Amino acid sequence: MRVQRTVRPHSMKLIWLVLGISGSGKSYFSHAAADQLSWFHYEMDLPPYDGPSHWGLRAEWAKYFDDYDIGPFAGAVSDRSLKSGYAGSVLSFPSNLIACLKEQHVSAALPVAKLVFFTGPEAGCLNSFLQREIAIGRFLPASSWRENNELSYRALAQPWIAPHVVNAFGPSGSRRSFDELFEHVKSAA
Repeated sequence: MRVQRTVRPHSMKLIWLVLGISGSGKSYFSHAAADQLSWFHYEMDLPPYDGPSHWGLRAEWAKYFDDYDIGPFAGAVSDRSLKSGYAGSVLSFPSNLIACLKEQHVSAALPVAKLVFFTGPEAGCLNSFLQREIAIGRFLPASSWRENNELSYRALAQPWIAPHVVNAFGPSGSRRSFDELFEHVKSAA
């Protein structure tokens, strides 16, 4: 019996790595994008737990993070998604990861993954963060947001990250719609 495979366009990367400033909407976007694409969403921002360990991907993540070899991580994520009936995966990460990334991380990921770095004005992201903290009952203070995002804002200006930055807020300061962000991200290189 011959297995029929779906041919996918070469331009569509089947792994999206979504990072961003806390409160920019990266988890919401990732979950909704995974639903829209019928893909699997890996939430890697699981305090107080370690996301890669939670998903059983610690060794593969370490290979990428320490050695800039994304192959094992991307392969494990893809294999798990396919075995679960999903064609692709959207992974969302904690905001403080941005400041730890080096140019080698970005260049290693680009051949196999779409990178998205959400940002927004400090006031908008901070307000969203504080509203979320109240809603989930964790009540982290504004100082926690500042500590975890100060370096991330600076990192977003790095030339290897800047082309992948998406402002989650419009010119008026209001949050852009999911549909608008999704179309932007989907069409970006």
